[in-house]
Amino acid sequence: MIVNKDGTAQVDSTICKLGWDKPIIKYIDNRAAIQTPNGKWKDAETGKIIEEKVDNPDEDNKPSDPSCNISDEEMDIDSESCEGLPYFGKKLEYIFGNATGNKHNIDRSIAMERQLNSIGIFDDATGRKLVLDNLSDAFDNPSSILKTQENGRIVRESLLSGPNGVLKIESVWDREKLITVKLYGGK
Repeated sequence: MIVNKDGTAQVDSTICKLGWDKPIIKYIDNRAAIQTPNGKWKDAETGKIIEEKVDNPDEDNKPSDPSCNISDEEMDIDSESCEGLPYFGKKLEYIFGNATGNKHNIDRSIAMERQLNSIGIFDDATGRKLVLDNLSDAFDNPSSILKTQENGRIVRESLLSGPNGVLKIESVWDREKLITVKLYGGK
């Protein structure tokens, strides 16, 4: 099955509507932000609510829910008012070669960055948006589920297209939290 960005999927030669919407994504101070269902903006990397308003003429100003305006440490991942929004933590930094810590993690992070670079995706606003959109789409798309691990984590797969090629992405999710990403392909 091929999943298109417009919310359709091609199965064999038939195109069908999937019936899911991805969250609205904007950049605030060069950082990706995801709009929550109540109209607040949440930093895609840290998961923290951003207080700055973003001009979005296509959206009405929705009332904010103060229960989402709490730190990551205090937030219950099952909170009804925030449920369903993907949480990326610092995984984008890891994917784009900016890992710290032990040698294995740094080497793997750099290898992932090289894979992205080989298909024309770089660590800039455009590249981060492509990866973020891809992971968000996979999270929201029930047909992206490859398997469920014994621990209950969901493994999803997607294809990431860059100007110079395509990578397969396997992402592992613990509810809304992105746990790990594996890239396959590239040059």
